[in-house]
Amino acid sequence: MNNYQTLISICGGGVRCLMSAYIIKELEYALQKERGLDARLVDYIFCMGGNSGGGILSGLYLLKNESDKPKYSAADVFDIYVDLIGTNTRSMFSDKIDELFGQHTLVDLYRPCLIPAYEPERRWLCFFKQHLGSIPYCNFYLRDVMKATSAIPVFSKSVYAKSFADGSISAEAMVDLDALSNSEKEGFISVLKQEAIVNDQNYIIADVSQDMQLSKDLFSSQAQKYLSQLYRLLDRMKNRDYRFIDGCIFCNDPALPVYIEYNNIIYQRQLTASNVQLLSFVSGEERQVMPYSEEVTHQFQGKILQMTFYGSEKLNYFQTRYIFERLIKDSDYVRFNPVLTSGSELPSTSIFDTSKKNMDRLIDVAKAFVDDNVDVIERVVQRL
Repeated sequence: MNNYQTLISICGGGVRCLMSAYIIKELEYALQKERGLDARLVDYIFCMGGNSGGGILSGLYLLKNESDKPKYSAADVFDIYVDLIGTNTRSMFSDKIDELFGQHTLVDLYRPCLIPAYEPERRWLCFFKQHLGSIPYCNFYLRDVMKATSAIPVFSKSVYAKSFADGSISAEAMVDLDALSNSEKEGFISVLKQEAIVNDQNYIIADVSQDMQLSKDLFSSQAQKYLSQLYRLLDRMKNRDYRFIDGCIFCNDPALPVYIEYNNIIYQRQLTASNVQLLSFVSGEERQVMPYSEEVTHQFQGKILQMTFYGSEKLNYFQTRYIFERLIKDSDYVRFNPVLTSGSELPSTSIFDTSKKNMDRLIDVAKAFVDDNVDVIERVVQRL
């Protein structure tokens, strides 16, 4: 038994996430050679996170079967993703998501997860979290989560989603504060803070939050006097539709958020911190020159979006690498990021090119990457 906790982060990238799915499939094959054919990668991890296509992959890896075990192998997920991204319309894509995730909700996932989406009307930087799914206000249908995290601005419509705080019973009955663990109470308060900003009810949350700092009991007797106001706030949250777009708006590379969430979980659960290997799967690095023009066209707007995402992902990479190299001892940050360049025999750098020829080329790039990094994969498996 090793002393490493494994965390997985999967960046978005549309069709290019196919490379991450292929590399993860090969990683699981290597694991099965060591632990047996029934071994699943998610059996050996602490938590997982992903945005956009990476969020969909995370949901598929963590989906459970009737025996509360992972429903799909990494090879299954690869095949499913190939089929999913090959859909011709957003409507067909939506239907397939409904079919894959059915009535399952966040709380049903196999491991803690972190899946970002952005709520533009409330300016809410949302992270869907499995480990807070026991709170109705934090629990959503997985089909809605997957559509929300992959609703790319400009190219897709926003997605409406409603939490399980549906107003069928009173807010007070739906949230038994005394029954919540400390981590659940923290998550509950974070949701309330977002709603308080929208509803101009900051004073309620400020009073409760201040009392949280004064007592180990997050809801001590002094805080109880604010609960009636808090419940009125909850009543306004019931039956509320949230409007989401792709979380890449603020979280283009979830590696650092996944690591921070891991630390938050072990702190709230009072677990002993371990050495960490953070596995970051990125949908390819572009190194070719991109012509720049001041002319405002649809193509120019697409390039601005592309530059913004690329710059955000690069900044997150440098920050995460610095933290692991300089500030964290005996832990490892492993980044799986195949290089993409343009050429007649190379894949398109577009995240929308779902032609069979392009998908085959992306898979070829992923295969070459795996062949060049066998020693890295073996090291990762030994730490699982």
